[in-house]
Amino acid sequence: VEGRATTRRSITPSYALSPAWSFETRDGETISRESLKGKTSVLYFWGTWCIPCRRAAPLNLKLWEELGQHEDFEMIGLAVRERDVDAAYAYAEKSGYAWTQFVGADDIAAKFEVKRYPAWYVIGPAGEILYESGRPQGGDFAPIFEKMRTVINTSLAKDSGKD
Repeated sequence: VEGRATTRRSITPSYALSPAWSFETRDGETISRESLKGKTSVLYFWGTWCIPCRRAAPLNLKLWEELGQHEDFEMIGLAVRERDVDAAYAYAEKSGYAWTQFVGADDIAAKFEVKRYPAWYVIGPAGEILYESGRPQGGDFAPIFEKMRTVINTSLAKDSGKD
């Protein structure tokens, strides 16, 4: 898996299957690794308490604006370490996070072994981890988003030719 340097100190691509995970949205929909099969997804681990997460917000919003309407793309915000669940959902809504949100994702973060926030995982159509990255040294998020965009677009292009 590319881009691991800030989460597990390895940059070796393995394309391993992501850990099994699931959650129920506020609308009662269950979202899981299995439910996203066939789609390219971004799992974004964040928190309202996380200053670097706030700095990355404009790039997340831009990524969503560019790809959010693609039928084979999903973006999921997974908020962790939140004391007030309702306040975290309100913050996400106020911030324009139109993608699916789940507050209370600490167990999912543990399964992915997230150590630093924010963190992103691009999951391929078969459930494989295509790319992962945590908070960059120096705080420059642009290279992470450039790489994510490339990985996502490559996956979507491959997936569109599956007929």
